Amino acid sequence: MKNKELFTLNPELVNLRNEGVAKIRTINEKEDLSIAEYELKTFVCEGEYHDGLKKILEYYLQNFNNSEQPAFWVSGFYGSGKSHLVKMASYLWNDTEFSNGNTARSIKQLPQDITDLLAEISLKQKINGKLSVAGTLRDFPSKDIRYSFLQLLLNTLGLPTQFHHFKFVYWLKQEGIYDNVQTLVEVAGRDFKKEVENLFVSPTLSKAVLQLLPDMAENEMKLKELFKAQFRFLLVTKSLVH
Repeated sequence: MKNKELFTLNPELVNLRNEGVAKIRTINEKEDLSIAEYELKTFVCEGEYHDGLKKILEYYLQNFNNSEQPAFWVSGFYGSGKSHLVKMASYLWNDTEFSNGNTARSIKQLPQDITDLLAEISLKQKINGKLSVAGTLRDFPSKDIRYSFLQLLLNTLGLPTQFHHFKFVYWLKQEGIYDNVQTLVEVAGRDFKKEVENLFVSPTLSKAVLQLLPDMAENEMKLKELFKAQFRFLLVTKSLVH
């Protein structure tokens, strides 16, 4: 028997997709998903990893009906696996889906007690709804930590992370024209997300809005001025998060 035959995964066929370092980050790209899938396949849910994950899940369920849900602090020396534990907990909690149809919990066979705890959480999510946010503040650096939290939340919801862009999208939805504006922009061959990011200078976006709301302004230039006045960027997180 050769050494490679002792491993569940053949080391000759598996590369270190994360370069041996587990980095907590917001999943945005296909490469991020590829790394996440690799990390799940190679996750060994034993020892301190098992115990730590079990404590997090059990304590959450114990306090589910309480008015306050205590937080967890994961500590340890450099390289002890803190980030890896938190990442695995995040993937398994959300049951992250991949393009090939696999999910986090189907990729890796877990101990029965962990599987049972995750199943109970899923049941409660089906009954009560689910809003789970994962990421780090360094993904959205800001002088105001509350604004970073807001951006992290907006990104998870698939909304623009810059607050003035979010205000514009929210206004479109309030007016009931969001889908139509997006369609007009895409029919014109433009990327809707990028046009929103260029809100104050995008002729395609202003044309689409004027087509649906012709009484808003005399022309595109006037409409852009209205956009600048109504959706200008201000760091006003005090009023946002209180």
